[in-house]
Amino acid sequence: MALSNGLRVAINIKLKGQNRMLKLDIDSKMKSLTASIKLEGEDDILDIEIKRYQLEMIDGKYMLTIEGLHASKPWIETIARSFVEGKSYEIPSEYARLLKTFI
Repeated sequence: MALSNGLRVAINIKLKGQNRMLKLDIDSKMKSLTASIKLEGEDDILDIEIKRYQLEMIDGKYMLTIEGLHASKPWIETIARSFVEGKSYEIPSEYARLLKTFI
């Protein structure tokens, strides 16, 4: 839980107050996570669930792949499934220390 809170704080710093992550729960054993985000200009909170994530090191780079993504706003879920789900993304090296807990 402390790691989830630390990561949530780091994400909120990166968001620079425009949006705010209210909750982040990571289950490293099940490789899943849930998050609640308050988006600027939106009245409702966005809830996101990721059924499976995979973090791996490939050629010295940390890569993240997401599967089973669900969002409480259907239009965001549609976009996320098109552009995020099933694709691998490099995680910046400054977050590598946190990631080692999940690999």
